[in-house]
Amino acid sequence: MLYGLIGEHLGHSFSRDIHGRLSSDPYELCELRPDELGDFLRRRDFRGINVTIPYKQAVMPYLDELEESARGAGAVNTIVNRDGKLRGYNTDYDGFIALARHAGIDFGGARVVILGAGGAAKAVRAAALAMGAAELVNAVRTVRGDGQLPIDDPATYDGCNVLVNATPVGMYPKWQEAPIELQALLPRMQLRGVLDCIYNPLRTPLVLDARSLAGSPALGDAAGTVAARGHVNGRGPRESVGGTSEARSTAASPSTVLPAEGGLMMLVAQAVKAREYFTGESIPDEVIEKEYRHLLNTKQNIVLCGMPSSGKSTVAKALAERTGRRVVDTDEIVALQADMEIPEIFAREGEQGFRARETVAIESIASEQGLIIATGGGAVLKPENVRMLRSNGLVCLLERDLALLTPGGGRPLAPDRSALRALWHRRLPAYLAAADVRIDNNGTLDHTISQLLSYVD
Repeated sequence: MLYGLIGEHLGHSFSRDIHGRLSSDPYELCELRPDELGDFLRRRDFRGINVTIPYKQAVMPYLDELEESARGAGAVNTIVNRDGKLRGYNTDYDGFIALARHAGIDFGGARVVILGAGGAAKAVRAAALAMGAAELVNAVRTVRGDGQLPIDDPATYDGCNVLVNATPVGMYPKWQEAPIELQALLPRMQLRGVLDCIYNPLRTPLVLDARSLAGSPALGDAAGTVAARGHVNGRGPRESVGGTSEARSTAASPSTVLPAEGGLMMLVAQAVKAREYFTGESIPDEVIEKEYRHLLNTKQNIVLCGMPSSGKSTVAKALAERTGRRVVDTDEIVALQADMEIPEIFAREGEQGFRARETVAIESIASEQGLIIATGGGAVLKPENVRMLRSNGLVCLLERDLALLTPGGGRPLAPDRSALRALWHRRLPAYLAAADVRIDNNGTLDHTISQLLSYVD
């Protein structure tokens, strides 16, 4: 092996993607059992490797030297072989600092609660101290040392300014788990921000919980103010062509928002730093942002929502042809899983039965990445569906004037124009609440696709 990554389970690692763009050198993923680790390191048959769960501390006895960041963190995630001697580094330290800056979270004078006490937590602790944190505690299941408090004791979170998840809880394949109930603990906190070292899914349940806290009085002074969840490309929902918008833009009412980010930026920044150690050559800072944006746009699903006949299927197919992405249609999945067409499901089970099946269908694909997902017209009416879709997706509302929508066509809830109009009015608030991005789909198909392409790499 020339360069690569070692760990126990690497099937969903992004590291090869990142290093493959940073260099033409081969980069391999090498899964090792615990009993294989020692022999691998003693052979020293590599120039440089990255180390991930569960070996960030286990590799340390095999190394000849430790760089300062590795000593401070008490863990190693990068090893360089120089003339037969193994030197260990910790680039998670650099990656976490990049993540905190990307999220805009101020650690100065902060009380920081770090969930976990393993290798990643040690790097977070060292980085938080370097950024000026005043107090740090590790919230753990079993208290074994100074600075550790029980993760399930609410008092652990008193006065918490910055919360960091450095445990694997919430990581794929258990992507719907959260290490704590943030909402229940919020009254004890004065939060400035929440960070999660997990990057798969792109947004863990902890991050989604934090992003839902806009306007809470428990948010600290450093929480920011935003006017919209995402970019607003659309002109606003309109009842008729040339008419006046009946709904305000999602940017109309600024509110306090809690900075909350998953670990994708941390992953990219630590990989760039590791590459510098591998080669001894510096890489410009702008490369980190460029690679982060590329990886996000590559892995993120494009989720299309909107009224029946708003063009979701047509747009999904055209976007797939331009990007090479795979399209999945939640209505088609429902029909396939039920072995019935949609009108038959409504006739036999009613809308409630259909919605339950729809949630199951969404759950079956929301953990995948790099998809184009065309949802049914009512898919975003249930908050749990929106939450699952957001874990790896950008929810894009296709806005089409009511006069351009078509009733009938086998749609049980919109058989005629009167029913369609009533449905549009009922659903509009849910569409606006779900949308990360609003796309004007009243013009040409090329115009619609051009708006979406800015979020795809």
